[in-house]
Amino acid sequence: MIRLNLIPYRPARRLKRVQTIVAAWGFSVFLGLGGAYAFDAMLLGDIDALAAKKEAQEKTIAQLEKDLGEVKDINAKKQAVQNRLDAIADLRRQRSVSVRVMDEVAKAIPDQVWLTAMSTEKGQISLSGSAASNAEVADFMRRLEESPLFEGVDLSRVSMNDNQGRKKIRTFTLNARVTPPAPPPKPGEEKPAGGGAP
Repeated sequence: MIRLNLIPYRPARRLKRVQTIVAAWGFSVFLGLGGAYAFDAMLLGDIDALAAKKEAQEKTIAQLEKDLGEVKDINAKKQAVQNRLDAIADLRRQRSVSVRVMDEVAKAIPDQVWLTAMSTEKGQISLSGSAASNAEVADFMRRLEESPLFEGVDLSRVSMNDNQGRKKIRTFTLNARVTPPAPPPKPGEEKPAGGGAP
């Protein structure tokens, strides 16, 4: 016997096809939303990690700035101490220069020359006195020039005084620059070539 199927199969097939398409679309949407959520979670994790790293670096920078400030403060204190030490060394050198000036003048003065005044100011020395002759004054000037402590010796005044009929005396005034010896080299510095004055 022959059987005929009278149930409409096309609408059922169409319905099944629509259900398959809707399920595929639904699965695609679900998969897309799941992927977007996973990507968003990954980005949020990266942002959190970068924020934590930034915060740690800012703390490190703040600590380094604090340390740098301390180093600058220490360097400023060190420079202040060095300036004081330099000032003390300069004062000691100037004190010894005064003694050396007196010693060099005493060594340079000839027998027939007598000093009446001596003054020093700002690296200049002025000597006033009397001499038996112009040659004695010239000899005194030459001896001062030979000294390592004086340079630019200049005769600013010379005159002849009549000593009440006795031998005529010359009065004079000399000026010169005082050149103190070079300071000793600081530790770690080399001595300049040539040695300098002792």
